Amino acid sequence: ASPPPSAPPPAPVAAPAPVPAAPRPTQLEISSSPVLDLLVDGKEVGRGAASLVVAAGSHAIRGRDKATGIDVSRTINVPGGTTRAVTIEVGKGTLVVNSPPGCDVFIDGKKAGVTPVAPIEMFEGRHLAVVRHGKTEFKQPFTMKPRYEMTLDVGFSDVP
Repeated sequence: ASPPPSAPPPAPVAAPAPVPAAPRPTQLEISSSPVLDLLVDGKEVGRGAASLVVAAGSHAIRGRDKATGIDVSRTINVPGGTTRAVTIEVGKGTLVVNSPPGCDVFIDGKKAGVTPVAPIEMFEGRHLAVVRHGKTEFKQPFTMKPRYEMTLDVGFSDVP
């Protein structure tokens, strides 16, 4: 008997083309100390902490709290396909008010005392100081920086 005919070798099977991995999302994770209302590029995203998908590139982050007068901004860059964690830590500075005795001192609409007043510790950011003697008022907007001592010298012509 003759040997059985041999089967043709199997045709080579092409390996499947690799499936490209989905691009990783670009994410921003924000937290704040103290707890603040958080905004990214002008849109409210949470209070105290937020996690969101963003476009790669530069973003404006803002933390604010009306009760304490905190209003701070940061600009950060988030590379594409990465997760960027950012903590907004708000520093404090000190305001020293020099004015004649007996003047009322207000910071952001809240009474801070009557001169002579002890140095006033406050969070960084934009503020408004008002020093009042009777009906005469001196107003001064200012920006407090972290670990900074600012002096406000106020004189009134009707006070010796």
